[in-house]
Amino acid sequence: MKEIIETLEKKWNKFNNRETCLVQCCLDGYDDYLNVVFKPIASKNYKYVYDLLDWNIPDDLKSFYKECNGLSLFSESLLIYGATNDNNDIYNTTDIVHENAISKLKKSMPKYSDMIIFGSYGYYYFCYKKDYDKKIYVIGSVEKDVVHTFKSIDELLKYYVTKLLNEYDSNGIKKHKNVEMLDTPMENTSYEYI
Repeated sequence: MKEIIETLEKKWNKFNNRETCLVQCCLDGYDDYLNVVFKPIASKNYKYVYDLLDWNIPDDLKSFYKECNGLSLFSESLLIYGATNDNNDIYNTTDIVHENAISKLKKSMPKYSDMIIFGSYGYYYFCYKKDYDKKIYVIGSVEKDVVHTFKSIDELLKYYVTKLLNEYDSNGIKKHKNVEMLDTPMENTSYEYI
């Protein structure tokens, strides 16, 4: 995680500390932030995830949560959900339990009902099998299948951050805007397919 933050700082050099998150690069004309990395939470919050999802968080994700309780990068293009969003900051992490409760993945693709979603990139879900097999699965909602696998969150983040880094200019604005979303805060979000 530290390497990812250093990579982002090299490009923008605008990280600001807040009470519950590290915020980078305010976008001109919007109240949105390009990158938000949430501060870590106490491990007691893992019980919340276990109780509601009946799922033991893999060590890889626990290690991630020790560094940060989720993140939102490149105007919400790349999300890792937090274990809880019970802080009082207006920039709350996306709650892993809530996202799994409302997910269309399991309804539209029953063969993935044993998956726990912990993040996303555009139309792609980042998942672990409920019975953890030391892999991260990237499932495309268009392809309705696994499009990629990773061995760790660090590997996954390096891949997507590298992919997205050149899509944004030095002011944090997407170079190739989403035409259908022009003049909205979401025009700065990347939803291209892998």
